[in-house]
Amino acid sequence: MDKDNELVHTIETALRENLKHQVIDLNIHATDGTVYLTGFVDCLADKIQAEKVVQNYVPHVRFENNLTIAMNGNISDKELKEQTEDNLRHCEFADRLRNVNVKVEGGSATLIGSVNTLADEIKALEVARQTIGLKDVVSNLTIETAEEMYDDALLKSMVQQALNKSDLDRHSIIPTVEKGVVTLEGMVDHRYEVEMAGELIANVDGVIKIKNHLRNRQDDGEDPYVY
Repeated sequence: MDKDNELVHTIETALRENLKHQVIDLNIHATDGTVYLTGFVDCLADKIQAEKVVQNYVPHVRFENNLTIAMNGNISDKELKEQTEDNLRHCEFADRLRNVNVKVEGGSATLIGSVNTLADEIKALEVARQTIGLKDVVSNLTIETAEEMYDDALLKSMVQQALNKSDLDRHSIIPTVEKGVVTLEGMVDHRYEVEMAGELIANVDGVIKIKNHLRNRQDDGEDPYVY
């Protein structure tokens, strides 16, 4: 089996095992190390999840995600709005998303209103993207704690404190803050720790965006440090 065929087999197996919903007419093609993914999925969440699966299983591969959201022509924007708002009101995080409203135009949704933290905004996007038939979801949400935070030095201190109290404190993670945007630099052992760091900082009051530039030894081919 040549390298391109091996890539296709690895990715196809991973997608079948990890996607919540079935991909219709899944087609994976690889040419000179670049993977092209086409087919139809029920919701935007599945398209995004497919990309994460590929990145996790073959992290350095060149990848084009051309999956299409299967559109039911009978679903109106009004019905998509109602279904998305119903998902938000009845999800696990409903109490944190009670001030989130939805506008839908041409099958694409915009989240409006406010949330408390960046983590809440991320959750709102994740929930909205599970609405079957929506082809895109963007956020115009206001992060309330960011409106109250005017001191980057204080925010950096809060971010550093969160890192120090976490299981990531043994790593050399260097945060910088500018106008509420947190950039993370440094090295961790495993891929999941990169995501863990982002999720941790998203819960810090005042953070409006995270630029996660952390590297991990797992993908760099280095042996993790033993502590």
